[in-house]
Amino acid sequence: GASVLWIVAVALISSVLSQPPTARQSLEAITAIFDSAPGPRFVTDEEGAVVYANPSGADWLDGVTPLDRFAALAAPEYDGEEFVARLGLAAGAGLSDQVEIPLSGEMPEPDWFQVLIRPLESLPNFLVWSLEDITARKAINDILSRERQDLADFLDFMPTGVYSVDVDGAFHYVNQRFAEWLGRSAEELVNLSLDD
Repeated sequence: GASVLWIVAVALISSVLSQPPTARQSLEAITAIFDSAPGPRFVTDEEGAVVYANPSGADWLDGVTPLDRFAALAAPEYDGEEFVARLGLAAGAGLSDQVEIPLSGEMPEPDWFQVLIRPLESLPNFLVWSLEDITARKAINDILSRERQDLADFLDFMPTGVYSVDVDGAFHYVNQRFAEWLGRSAEELVNLSLDD
């Protein structure tokens, strides 16, 4: 008697635990996770209405939908409208997407945000949005890119030949002077072996 009841209880608990979570349970789990997230996070339904926003997300949205907020802040001089249109297409189709979008702020240069949208597994008609401010990272990457270009320009115009090879002896960089000495173009030499 008791062992049969125990088996029935285990079977019932197992069947309940194997069921997909309800919408309420999914949103409760997201709320618990997102409330402590450092940046804006929100969930929209199939109509694009916000059904949940963490505190920084609610502040950022300022009472409007994500796409309306992006459209209002998109930096036109950096083609911000194209990024908003892309997000709109992904959201309308319920697809995942990730963009780096320039948004106008109080400074002359825009703030850059990485926006990630993705459907909820348990609720495919709902989208999770997250924003990360990447302005500092973008500025650092731009500086590093300019410095790399300055170094490449410096090396290209040196009066001496300069090259670099990997452990297998393949050229990774050849300046113009070294290429001239070998009677080839720098582009020809890259990835060729020292033996060639």
